[in-house]
Amino acid sequence: MPSDWQISGKLALQMPDQNQPTKLQSHVLRFTWQQQNDDFTLQLIGPLNIGSMRIIKQQQLTTFIQGDRRIESSNAEQLLSEQTNLFLPLNSLSFWLMGQPSPNWPFKLTASDSDSDKNNDKTNFTQQGWQVQYTEFMPNQPHRLPKKIVAQYGRLKLRVAIHQWQLNGGSEQP
Repeated sequence: MPSDWQISGKLALQMPDQNQPTKLQSHVLRFTWQQQNDDFTLQLIGPLNIGSMRIIKQQQLTTFIQGDRRIESSNAEQLLSEQTNLFLPLNSLSFWLMGQPSPNWPFKLTASDSDSDKNNDKTNFTQQGWQVQYTEFMPNQPHRLPKKIVAQYGRLKLRVAIHQWQLNGGSEQP
C-alpha cells in the first residue's frame, strides 16, 4: 500500500455529552489528512465552537495548533482529547483510512453486516475495542480505497466519508 497520500472529506463524531452522559452530542467536521510514511498532518474544520485546528505528528512528537496556540505532546490521541474534548483513534486511524487494521495492535476480522456484500470482499475488524466497518469503496481504482468507514467504540461512533484520494501525486475521486 502507498505510504504517501492525502485525503479530504467529512467526519461525524457522536459521543456522550460531558455534562449529561446519558445524552449524545454530535460533531461534523471537514478534514484533510496528509500521510508521509509514519508522519501525518490532520486539518480539522468545524463549527465556530470547534473552529479550525491542525494536528501534526512528526516522528514521536505531536503538535496541536489552533489559532495562536501550539501545544506539543508525545501522545496524539491524548493531546487532541485534552484540547478539544474530541476523541479520535489517531494512532490507528491512518491505517484504517487505508482500509486495513493497524499492524501495531492485535485485531479480529468480523463478518460484514451488509446484504449487498455478496462477494465478501470487505474487511471489517475489531481493534483496540473499536469495531471498524467499511461500507463503501472508491469505484474503478487500482487500489481498494475506502470511501465510507464506520467505527464504533461503545457509545462513541465515528463516521468517515472520503471525497477525494490523492496517491503519490495522482488524484482519485468518486
